[in-house]
Amino acid sequence: MKIQMTKKVGVGLSVLVLGALLGAPASAAELNVVAEAAYTGNFGLQVNMNTSTVAYVQDNSPAAEGRYRVRFYANVSPATITGEFDNFRALDGSDNPVVRVTFATDGVRFRTVDGGGTATAGPFPIQYGWHAFEFDWQVSSAPGANDGVLDVWIDGVQLTGLTGLDSDGTSVETARWGYLSGTAPTGNFELDDFVSTRDTYIGLADSGPPVAGDWDGDGVAEILVNRDGVWDIYLP
Repeated sequence: MKIQMTKKVGVGLSVLVLGALLGAPASAAELNVVAEAAYTGNFGLQVNMNTSTVAYVQDNSPAAEGRYRVRFYANVSPATITGEFDNFRALDGSDNPVVRVTFATDGVRFRTVDGGGTATAGPFPIQYGWHAFEFDWQVSSAPGANDGVLDVWIDGVQLTGLTGLDSDGTSVETARWGYLSGTAPTGNFELDDFVSTRDTYIGLADSGPPVAGDWDGDGVAEILVNRDGVWDIYLP
């Protein structure tokens, strides 16, 4: 499944196509489909954090998935984070989290069920700018097998994930993406180009990951982002 923000209808209401129709259960003012939030294509999803109201889009296409892969792009500045918050959740049929992607002041964490508790990969530090986050979750094969897996990637680089998980009997039924819980960051953050599959590595979009450097020679590091062949410069 691939979701890109394609157009805006009215004020703060979004239509997401190439997949299931997604809705915003919270105040529509918290979510906006706008051109300035795009990483690929013409539009992206801007999450307005002027209030701490939960705001997300939901994908109902998973169906008792025992293996679930996701890749999405997020532009969240660590400087705007005062605690930690959940940006993504894959949920079971009772809305219990199976996989969570959490942003915090010290980086990004990938969390998943393990027995009666939670196992965590990370934190993985990130810099300001767009980044690609991907995971591959696999349920354990049988009771007592303890062979569940959560592999993780950031910007196409595989990082240390989790193995030996006790997750039998768990499956993914829905997914939510936005601001889901925790300490609300300040200002806005942007999301774009969500892709989910069952068993195929997704990898990066055509636009490359951010590249840091002193690109204008002024002694201050900037961040270059390639959006469909056009390089944009951001100050960190």
